Amino acid sequence: MTLMFGGREKPFGAKRCTCPEAQEHWRKFDERLKAEEEFRLENERRERIRALFTQSLLPERWKTRTFEAFQVTPENRQAYEMAKAYARDFEPSSPHGLILSGRVGRGKTHLCAAIAMELLSREHSVIFGTVTNLLAQIRNTYSDDKETELKVFQRLTRCRLLVIDELGKEKVTEWVEQTVYEIINTRYEHNKPILVTTNMDVFKLPQKYPNNGEAILSRILEMCRGVQMDGPDWRTKGMKQ
Repeated sequence: MTLMFGGREKPFGAKRCTCPEAQEHWRKFDERLKAEEEFRLENERRERIRALFTQSLLPERWKTRTFEAFQVTPENRQAYEMAKAYARDFEPSSPHGLILSGRVGRGKTHLCAAIAMELLSREHSVIFGTVTNLLAQIRNTYSDDKETELKVFQRLTRCRLLVIDELGKEKVTEWVEQTVYEIINTRYEHNKPILVTTNMDVFKLPQKYPNNGEAILSRILEMCRGVQMDGPDWRTKGMKQ
């Protein structure tokens, strides 16, 4: 006996007939149900990934910065391989991250964006931004009744990976310094990894952050493996003869 659900037959009560014609019928029926279920699950996965991309704050420009689009040279090959291995072996339970340092235009942000893209596609929550952009999310709550400072702070500290781009380039105030320290320290205490890019000598952070710089530097050095980015400035390379 069969019943119709949404225009489709479904077995009800008695066992399926085992005659050759019935077996072929149910084989096709099961294949159709399986395909529909796989289609539904894939759509749900895509929706989850789309939501994660929206939450990530990853700028549109950086969504094209994949590992495949990275121009590997002898100078940056080691950094490229380290970044690719980090994305491949990423474990949310591991507190270890990377700090990519080097002069402007060496591909630091590109590699971090590539890592973020890879992890987002695997349904890991990632938030990406400069210190200025990340802290703007908190400031915006002061004039937004729908969001609270705590909720934004928790997003920054609970996501599986936080990417802090161009650390040290921001204008430092007492509030900025304290908030940066709280974000990094909270992730440190909860074994949550960070990726950091910076154009400055990281050992000069205590000069940039006079009150909490030593503590910020200490935590970053314990959490992150250093990656030096060398090679040409890709932004000006096309202007050179």
